[in-house]
Amino acid sequence: MNEKQATNLIKDTFENPFDKEQFINFISNLLNLKQNEITNEHPQAGNYIPEAYRQYINSLYRIAKYEDDSGKKIVVLIVRLEKDTSLERARSMQRNFIAWYLKLSRGYYKDAALVAFVSPDDDDWRFSFVKIQYLFKDNKAAEMLSSALRYSFLVGKNEISYTAQSQLRPFLLDDISKPSLEMLEQAFSVEKVSKQFFTEYKRLFEKALVEFNCNEVFTKVLKQNSNLSVDLFVRKLLGQVVFLYFLQKKGWLGIKIDEPGWKDGNRKFLRWTFEDCNKKNKNYFDRFLQPLFYTGFNKKEELFQYDEFQFKIPFLNGGLFEELFHWESTFINPANTLFSDNEIHKDGSIGTGILDIFDRYNFTIDENTAFEKEIAVDPEMLGKVFENLLPDNLRKGKGAYYTPREIVAYMTKESLVNYLTSKITPADSEDKSKIEEKVRRLFDYKDLYINKKNKDKYGKEFENQFYEMLDIVEDVNKHLKAIKIVDPACGSGAFPMGILLEIVSLREYIENEFLDNKISNYQLKKETIQDSIYGVDIDPGAVEIAKLRFWLSLVVDAEKPEPLPNLDYKIMQGNSLIESFEGIDLSNVLESVVVETVIKDEQDLLDFMDSNTQQQMVFTDDRKQKVKDLKNRYFSESNLETKKQIHKQIDEIVLEHIHFCLDRYKVILETQIAELSRDLNNRTKDKPQPVIEHLLNESKQAKELAKLQLELANVDAKFTKLEKLYYSTDRPFFLWHLYFSDVFE
Repeated sequence: MNEKQATNLIKDTFENPFDKEQFINFISNLLNLKQNEITNEHPQAGNYIPEAYRQYINSLYRIAKYEDDSGKKIVVLIVRLEKDTSLERARSMQRNFIAWYLKLSRGYYKDAALVAFVSPDDDDWRFSFVKIQYLFKDNKAAEMLSSALRYSFLVGKNEISYTAQSQLRPFLLDDISKPSLEMLEQAFSVEKVSKQFFTEYKRLFEKALVEFNCNEVFTKVLKQNSNLSVDLFVRKLLGQVVFLYFLQKKGWLGIKIDEPGWKDGNRKFLRWTFEDCNKKNKNYFDRFLQPLFYTGFNKKEELFQYDEFQFKIPFLNGGLFEELFHWESTFINPANTLFSDNEIHKDGSIGTGILDIFDRYNFTIDENTAFEKEIAVDPEMLGKVFENLLPDNLRKGKGAYYTPREIVAYMTKESLVNYLTSKITPADSEDKSKIEEKVRRLFDYKDLYINKKNKDKYGKEFENQFYEMLDIVEDVNKHLKAIKIVDPACGSGAFPMGILLEIVSLREYIENEFLDNKISNYQLKKETIQDSIYGVDIDPGAVEIAKLRFWLSLVVDAEKPEPLPNLDYKIMQGNSLIESFEGIDLSNVLESVVVETVIKDEQDLLDFMDSNTQQQMVFTDDRKQKVKDLKNRYFSESNLETKKQIHKQIDEIVLEHIHFCLDRYKVILETQIAELSRDLNNRTKDKPQPVIEHLLNESKQAKELAKLQLELANVDAKFTKLEKLYYSTDRPFFLWHLYFSDVFE
């Protein structure tokens, strides 16, 4: 088979609704199957599917058995799915169904499976590689608790096969060799896609930097907006466009106003609108993207007018599409070729613009996990891209390094196991080790989705252990609801996002399988983000990516568009190591009442500073509670003007706090000046004039006094600097005790 034939075979198979005969033809060429390796069996359905999986699996059809040269056994399957509302549970059950088939079905063990998972309407499907990840106990594989790993290409009539072509074409070009299991697994590598996408994204970033740096109108915009930079603007623009690709994938873009629901949008909406703008000689950025961002997604009307076309558009809220400057009166007019052109790409395809590159990739709004990986651009990949975009010197200076998801998964699970074990009180006959054992088992059973219906298939021992976990599930759920997680260097959100997904999947498992509460993943995620997740990072770009990932995480589970929460006070910019500014302590937020202290003379001042009464000047409980209440209101507020008012109220309280800290600092300086002045006066008594002049001008105390007096004179100037920094996106401090006060309670 030549390269053109291989490419066409992949496109015909993967860019169309599922077709059984086409799939068999593709598999035969992929594996170089002999005729006797292709089976012709009736599908297993109904009672042939174990009861625990019938809600998720409609039928299973084996089309081939394959053995590589090392004796590894691989089966090729077609699995038709039932519709399920819980994506995470459905994914778990699909993996575990194949694990059951590989381990227990037909009387022999299989090492892996190539599977077509086909949705009920055939339009969208997954081509997956599934293998068993064995757990070892006493040097033996603990097969009953071994979980399956699934790597999937997203395919179907709404997808493109650029990545699949790149990674599967070499197998089709080789008409002789039998691919090994390891070679097939490598063909499903997410890392290849990550590296390729990063290289392209970096080039687009640099191209956009040049475009906007050379734009005279945008240069004027920068001069009028001190908190805006080309770098920050381009990062945000690319983030906004990527977000649109995820929404496009969801089917929420390009829906006509008379169409019901929110799932049948134009999966190529951005390409269609660009071609229309270009054909009409309109600037795509000024005439389409900016109106879409700031009057479409940012308004509650859920209606967007583009020329003669009207569309439903989701109101997104959240801050991603809040304007950075007065865009309606500013025409930046960047070249349309920034988004699409006719240049020849290095791989021979046409187009090197933003849309050209993004159109070549599959986008998935599901965050990959340790067990489930899609060969596509997912939100986690954006974090990796951002951290790799930083130059080496800045990356080292800021400690910005990508943490692989496997390490994040281990860290989050171990953190939660430790937290839950410490919180749960053992029964009289138990010790903490028994609690830890139950907690770990709960995580294992959750990953395998062992429930009331399927627990018996794992044997009596596992069934008994399942019932033992009933002792702790309510406590686990209660403590997960109350947990506070703070990442003081969150970067693009790897750890906060990892622990969010772990908490939500465990709570969803407990609520549905033990407590019989029907609560959606969307509700659980929003509740956990609001009540439990806090993050800080020194880099404003990292903060924007982290917030983007949280918003996408909510979008994936939303049945219809919902206003996204405002995360300004959940994931924040600042230097988390410092809660002071140029010697001024900004952390002193004590819980006490305000009283008036009258200072009549120097001695009163000294007495005041020697006592604890100065604490009475600080925030009251009511003031702290007001900040918390305002933050909670702000989180869910979707009215733009109300959001601004709440933000302003919080700003006023924070600036009042900063003012107090400066006043307190003044008092401390005045006290030290008074003490030094008194000491110098005592030392100059009855001294000759030359000695007095030396003591007042040249002595160590005199120099210290002059230094303190200069510092006192500069306090007001420091407040001006602090106020300016407070409103900037590059704060060199972080007010832990104000913004995240509930974490310390």
